[in-house]
Amino acid sequence: KFDGIGSAKKLKSLLLDQTGLTSLRGIGAASTIEELDVRFNRLRGPLTREISQMVNLKDFAVEGNQLTGAIPSFSGMKKLERLRLGSNRFAGALDDFATNARLKSIDVSGNIMSGPIPSTLLKSTDSDEEIYLDLSSNNFIGEVPGELARFDKMTLYLRDNMITGINPALCENDGWNDGDVGEFSCDGLLCPAGTYSENYGRQTVGGQLAQCQRCEKANYFGASFCGVRSSATSERFSFAAFGVVTATVAILAVLII
Repeated sequence: KFDGIGSAKKLKSLLLDQTGLTSLRGIGAASTIEELDVRFNRLRGPLTREISQMVNLKDFAVEGNQLTGAIPSFSGMKKLERLRLGSNRFAGALDDFATNARLKSIDVSGNIMSGPIPSTLLKSTDSDEEIYLDLSSNNFIGEVPGELARFDKMTLYLRDNMITGINPALCENDGWNDGDVGEFSCDGLLCPAGTYSENYGRQTVGGQLAQCQRCEKANYFGASFCGVRSSATSERFSFAAFGVVTATVAILAVLII
């Protein structure tokens, strides 16, 4: 519990990753915090709606927990810039974050979210911003919306969903994905159905060259393995088994009195 945290009027940064934290009860009183990191802990159940009370929050990281249910609304958090919600069990539709004009980085990878990618996603964010979107390993469906093409600079990860198409306008953004879209067009975003690219789900020259290879079992765009894709529900794994938990435990609170 975070009883009394509201009295720390100059608390800006609270880093509690890998500390065994089991609850965020009371955190909403910390209205001055700009950075909150509670990654790789033991948080379970729905994410507390107290987070929405933290109106000065710019960076929120809660990856690697066991949070469930729908992601609460962040619509009132006008200063939010970076949102890291990956590797949980969040479900439901993806919000468009249309009122978060400063938001430029979203990671919801490794959850069980579903439905189409909103055509209004980040519609209030300036098109000159460099955008990072990781929506991979969920159950998103349909076509990747062409409205995202207004951003000149974007890293867009979409592998291992149930996507059935890419709006052609997106394939003309040569600078996306570190130039992979300029090099490989649509394949730099996602390998088409009937193909796969191991680990990446797209064609890339970054690191080890990854190419889209034939695979009759790959029914959707962006397959990272050659096989029949089950729903994301059956694909979640333990974080420790894949080495997500590192040896260093970071506990840092910056308090200016």
